Amino acid sequence: MDVVIGWPIPVSIKSKDYFAETIGSAALGYDSFACRLAPLRDRFGLTYSISSTLTEASFPNSLWAISYSVAPENLEKAQGHISRIVKEYVKDGISKEELDHEKGHLTGTYIVESRSPRTIASQLAYAYIMGLPLDFLDNFTRKVHAETQNSVNAAIRKYFQIDKCVTSVAGQVKQEKDSKDMKGTAPASMAP
Repeated sequence: MDVVIGWPIPVSIKSKDYFAETIGSAALGYDSFACRLAPLRDRFGLTYSISSTLTEASFPNSLWAISYSVAPENLEKAQGHISRIVKEYVKDGISKEELDHEKGHLTGTYIVESRSPRTIASQLAYAYIMGLPLDFLDNFTRKVHAETQNSVNAAIRKYFQIDKCVTSVAGQVKQEKDSKDMKGTAPASMAP
């Protein structure tokens, strides 16, 4: 089954907190092998992939979400681990090593992706449509590197509120023994 845990936060690409939130979210769950949520995959074997992201940075009140897949019988266990990990992250904050790693990763990815004329044209069009300053693309890496451990931790504490999240589950949650009509369907559910 697929699970999305999230809530809307007042952050967009135009927000003061955009880069701090992006770095904090990346350290929490950008890479299933090297992030705070990685134990769900490598230690507990509960998921193949898990991520944390601001789902649509073009608009304010975008969904901050943790997304993953899990076997139905492991849902409760996975949810417990995620809640604990996020709460620890909010309490302890991003480490200096995580901060440096994510800054390098985000800027490196941006530079590599910006080598393609098609990507540059797309980025310019996006910047124009979003009303971003003309120097936004040129200053992207500088803005990432300008974030501090304090600014990222402030964003983590402000936005990564797991207890305010809604959990949405899609897939076969439970096989109904007595109902032939339910056989083969994929019910969806939501819970606060």
